[in-house]
Amino acid sequence: MRSYRPSLPAKFLGLDLVRHPAFDAAVNFARFGEGGVVQGASEGADILGPAPRDRHVLAILPVPNADGCQMLVFAARLYGGRTELVRLAEFAGAVPGLVEPVYIHVDYVNHRIERLDSEAHLRRAATEHDTRTGDAPCDPASQEQAPE
Repeated sequence: MRSYRPSLPAKFLGLDLVRHPAFDAAVNFARFGEGGVVQGASEGADILGPAPRDRHVLAILPVPNADGCQMLVFAARLYGGRTELVRLAEFAGAVPGLVEPVYIHVDYVNHRIERLDSEAHLRRAATEHDTRTGDAPCDPASQEQAPE
C-alpha cells in the first residue's frame, strides 16, 4: 500500500480521493520528480477574483473539459500576484466528494488559515482587496455622477 504525505487536497477532500489512480501523475511528480503535471497561469480576468489584502488565496476547483470529463485544478495566488494553475487529476465524471470549489485564505501577517465557500471567498475578495494590484471594488458612493 502506498503512503502519501498530507497535502491540501488530502486535508480538505480526504485521503480516499487523493489515493484515486487519477492522482498518480501528480503524486509521482510531487514525490519523485517523475513525469510532469499540466501547469499554467490565468490570463485576463483572474479566476480567483481581486486579491485580498495580506492573504494568499488557494483553491481546489472542479473544472469541466471539452471531453465531458472533470479536472481537479489547484489554483494559487501568492502575495497578490497572478494565479498559477496546476491540474491535479482528471475524472471520467464529477470529482468524487467535491460539491463546490474549496477556497483557502492564508493570512500571512497573522498566521491564520481559513477555509471558505464560494460566496464567502467572493465577498471577502471584493471587500478586502489589495489596492496595490489595482483591483478596486466598485464603490458607487465614490463615483462621480454623470451630468443629466
